[in-house]
Amino acid sequence: MTGNNPFSILTHQDLTKIVTDEVNYNCIASIQASDFIKKLIVKNAKYRWTASQIVDHAFLKIHQ
Repeated sequence: MTGNNPFSILTHQDLTKIVTDEVNYNCIASIQASDFIKKLIVKNAKYRWTASQIVDHAFLKIHQ
């Protein structure tokens, strides 16, 4: 949205961790936020949460 590359500060190793789902979000976010992020970035759409499931997630309910 700003025209800047959102991943420009990440290294190739960081990007690989994101793509292979090896990132531990608990170290940078609460347990609820970490779970929320993980539900959003599942590669296989069959297992990814739908929009209606996401809006009912505990993380969003806490921060409304």
